[in-house]
Amino acid sequence: MQLALSDPTRKPRGRRAPVVVIPDTGLGEHPWFAGGDLASERRSLLGWPVLPDGRPDPWPEGTGVVDELTGALDPLSGHGTFIAGVVRQAAPGARIVALPVLDSAGLAAEQDVVRTLVVLLVLHLIRQEQGRDDFGDAGGVVDVLNLSLGFYHQDGKVKEHPVRSLLEIFGRSGVGVVAAAGNQATRTPMYPAGWALPDGTTPDTRKAVPLVCVGALNPDRCSVALFSNAGPWVTTHRPGVNIVSTLPVTFDASAQPARRVGTDPGTRATPDPDDFRGGFGVWSGTSFAAPWLAGQLADHLAARLAADDDGDAAAALRGRAGAALHTLLVEEGRC
Repeated sequence: MQLALSDPTRKPRGRRAPVVVIPDTGLGEHPWFAGGDLASERRSLLGWPVLPDGRPDPWPEGTGVVDELTGALDPLSGHGTFIAGVVRQAAPGARIVALPVLDSAGLAAEQDVVRTLVVLLVLHLIRQEQGRDDFGDAGGVVDVLNLSLGFYHQDGKVKEHPVRSLLEIFGRSGVGVVAAAGNQATRTPMYPAGWALPDGTTPDTRKAVPLVCVGALNPDRCSVALFSNAGPWVTTHRPGVNIVSTLPVTFDASAQPARRVGTDPGTRATPDPDDFRGGFGVWSGTSFAAPWLAGQLADHLAARLAADDDGDAAAALRGRAGAALHTLLVEEGRC
């Protein structure tokens, strides 16, 4: 099992916390997320709904149960909370903005994802135009965008797409976009990861921060996970197998311990497989390798924000994100 960092309570080092946005299933109840974090209950930005109905139904970060007849957890219930926990471990001082766009089966309408990205980008650009660098209830400047989601195109490879255009604008405005490679052990690109900076390429951030794609490493941090997608668009790899992170403390579904003996208070039992009231679980996937890098990028930006006093114009954001990416992609080897 792997933790990105053992101390998620470290305070921000800079004049402001770097902002990491996670469009996913949202953010559930957990003691690690409070205060400045924009949790899943925030259903709109500047009055614009993230989803037409506010959030997916059933709510993936509530009880996690999709089928009331069986009471079982849905496959991706808690996905957003788990990702947020990886970011928190790697970047304790970051501000996490979790936006619900996926349901608990990992499905989303393309129009909902595009709408969310458009609203987020518009608010980011407005704040830049105003010369401000904050992120408040009405949105604001974004430093890192984590995309642990994606789709396969019917034509296999696709160059032109509305989502790609949006992500390129994010990059030109100084936002580091990190995408998960996918878990199907295929060379067919999953998008948006398939548009990423090719492996071995030195990022050129004079005009834009490049989109990067992250595959998953095994616990040895050298070998690639068997399920991880492959291709020249996989920019780099980070740990993505047996990751320990946060799950909503409201999760306790219908599965039961394999064996229970005795009576309270002397009951003995094997673990309850879907009781996450302790707030933590173990999961594997490139979905959790991507936020490892996103968190590392945010943590590097926190140090640079502590040293810099300039305003957050797009060029300044690109410079900081570009320098941090160069360190993470070029100077840090896999093993």
